[in-house]
Amino acid sequence: PSLDQLLTPIADQQRKAFRNLLNRISDYDHVEQSIVWHGPGWNWTVQFEIKDDKGKIVDVLCYLVPRHEGPAFCVPLKNEILEKLSLRRLHKFVRTGIRGAKRTVEYYWANWNVAASSEADQLMELVKRKHKLTLDGRNIGQKKK
Repeated sequence: PSLDQLLTPIADQQRKAFRNLLNRISDYDHVEQSIVWHGPGWNWTVQFEIKDDKGKIVDVLCYLVPRHEGPAFCVPLKNEILEKLSLRRLHKFVRTGIRGAKRTVEYYWANWNVAASSEADQLMELVKRKHKLTLDGRNIGQKKK
């Protein structure tokens, strides 16, 4: 499906917040967007991957799940990234999602339901920091954001 087809069932305000996230994340260097099937839980999902200078996937930056009941946003955080994040400097909305994240072997799966553009703005601070920490940790060249 196309991105427009995925966004059609979402309420206008939520669609605006979703597009805000899509556009801002797509602007980051070394980030590639794709639409991927993630099974019956997430269905079709917009996935953002961080790639090195050779195009090899370094990590998944985040997922945007265009659900009709409300878009979901997920940032998988490795322990090494989580340890370097200054949680105090993140908005309470973001901290709450991180603290409530489910843990698998390698990742903490921080999730949020995105209902407004203000929430998208708060989540972008986390995306920005994860992006920077991932690139710095891999010594991948980047422009300053």
